[in-house]
Amino acid sequence: MRRSLLLESGGVVIHGAAYGPGGEGMLRVSFAAGGETLDRGMERLRRGLLELSERRSRRYAVVLTQSRMVFREIRRKKSLALTKRLTTF
Repeated sequence: MRRSLLLESGGVVIHGAAYGPGGEGMLRVSFAAGGETLDRGMERLRRGLLELSERRSRRYAVVLTQSRMVFREIRRKKSLALTKRLTTF
């Protein structure tokens, strides 16, 4: 995530655990400037985080669709196997 934000949006964040165990799972942002520079940086981070969120949503949708297809195929095969067993009696 940190690398994607840097490469794609130019935003730099630091892993929260770098500041101790309480920061685990968090991102830290350092404010070394203010005014318009800070505004531009925050806008870059916002856009980068939105893009990452959208990408994850699309990836999740693809995985969910694939999982559904696999489960349907498993159910179909089980149903065929059960039908075959019932018709052989």
